[in-house]
Amino acid sequence: MRYLGVDLGSRRVGIAISDSLARLAHPLRVITRTQSFNLVLDEIAKDIKEFEIDTVVIGIPRTLSGDHGVSAQSIGSDIDRMKQVLSVKIETIDERFTTKIANGYLRDSGKSQRKGRSRIDAMAASIILQSWLDRKNLDNVRAQPPRSEAGSFTSNEVRAQPPRSEAGSATCNGGSVLTSG
Repeated sequence: MRYLGVDLGSRRVGIAISDSLARLAHPLRVITRTQSFNLVLDEIAKDIKEFEIDTVVIGIPRTLSGDHGVSAQSIGSDIDRMKQVLSVKIETIDERFTTKIANGYLRDSGKSQRKGRSRIDAMAASIILQSWLDRKNLDNVRAQPPRSEAGSFTSNEVRAQPPRSEAGSATCNGGSVLTSG
């Protein structure tokens, strides 16, 4: 199962893709926006088909207070259109600071701003998708029942008690810990 990350901008749309294990996001490409958003939708639909995408994750730019700002309101109609046209599940995630983070990565890599500018939006989409994947994978780990392996135990097993050295105390790492007993 693979996922697509989208950073919707007024001039460019960044696209990122997950690996086949849905663990890591990678920048894929940047689509230059023209006057018609339908061309962007056609390109995203091609990616969905080519990479067998299950879900598209779109970043929503929020204000520092968490509200939908002007940018979020301006892409709202694009997201509605995507939900109507694309044949996959559409999810959104807060994308505050993703472009700044992507710019920082670019600067830290030593590439010039001028050469890397065309990749910034794909990197931002990758950060958006990675955030979503991390949250999704963490939720999956939390939802799994405990496993019984060597050195671990399930909720039905009883933990071994430390050996008692004297009545009312237990030995722990060479020291004595008082217990009720």
